Amino acid sequence: MGKPLTIRGDGSNLRCFLYAEDVVDAFEVILYKGEVGNVYNIGTENELTVLDMANSICRFFSLEPSRMIKFVRNRPLNDKRYWTDFQKLKKLGWYQKTSWEEGLKKTIEWYDSNPDWWADISNALLPHPESHPEVRGFQHNGSIKFLIYGRTGWIGGLLGKICEKEGIPFEYGKARLEDRMQVLVDITKAEPTCVLNAAGLTGKPTRIGVSHIKQRHFNRTWLVS
Repeated sequence: MGKPLTIRGDGSNLRCFLYAEDVVDAFEVILYKGEVGNVYNIGTENELTVLDMANSICRFFSLEPSRMIKFVRNRPLNDKRYWTDFQKLKKLGWYQKTSWEEGLKKTIEWYDSNPDWWADISNALLPHPESHPEVRGFQHNGSIKFLIYGRTGWIGGLLGKICEKEGIPFEYGKARLEDRMQVLVDITKAEPTCVLNAAGLTGKPTRIGVSHIKQRHFNRTWLVS
């Protein structure tokens, strides 16, 4: 796109990056091995500064960081470091399988192979938290309208009833959550100000006896939603 890679502040803020597949694996380990009432943090011991991350991206595309990276005004309360203690999760048997370099490579290759997943990314490189209404493809007059997923569920049904009672405009989404393009169609047609997701998959009527392979599909759909 030829746009600079913007960094808030001096880029010294530390962040942890974990490949999506490792996060999904962590959720599954917690679901199957975790104890009810316990808290399990998902984390990684690999910390990078935001500047290190930007340099890695530039190197992957054979770009000169000094020419592509642009430092902009820091945002208020920009945390210096995020860190979570995930030793309890490791004791359940989970461990990180994908390195930062491998995860970055896989992520870039996936996006390169799936351009339809992107939707409108024309403003993706704008410094956070600045944005423009055009990103969503439509403008609003200040009124509220909800797009709700999960019509047949208890929570989704309750949200619809609350909107009806309060006179709040809403529509129920028709797309399956794992179908990103159909979700975008829902959003384009409904033009909501907010999307409320109360959808999920179950074993219909119960998750008892669901095969492990099917259960993985359920878990991944929950995470996508």
